[in-house]
Amino acid sequence: MISTVHATEIAASQMSIKLAYDLITGNAFFDVNRSLNDIVVLLVPTHHPEGNQMVVDWYKKYVGTMYEGGTTPWLYHPYAGHDNNRDWYMFNLAETRDISTSMNIR
Repeated sequence: MISTVHATEIAASQMSIKLAYDLITGNAFFDVNRSLNDIVVLLVPTHHPEGNQMVVDWYKKYVGTMYEGGTTPWLYHPYAGHDNNRDWYMFNLAETRDISTSMNIR
């Protein structure tokens, strides 16, 4: 399960830690105990953690100023820019290849 692909999708990557805790402790809001005996959960909080960190750093730097809420003036990924989700059909990026190999979808 990949929680986020884009760097600006902060909430889902943060929520995934709570989801992992709930699955491990059995506190999930749905009945998963029987299912977890039969499956393996691979949880990837974010496809591109460096991009998430860039967004957080940018926000912290400009919170409370006239630039708060503005977008970062640089690309999140050196090769894919803002469109790292579009690599799922070509598998050019190391992140996409690693995830697809571990999920056996290539």
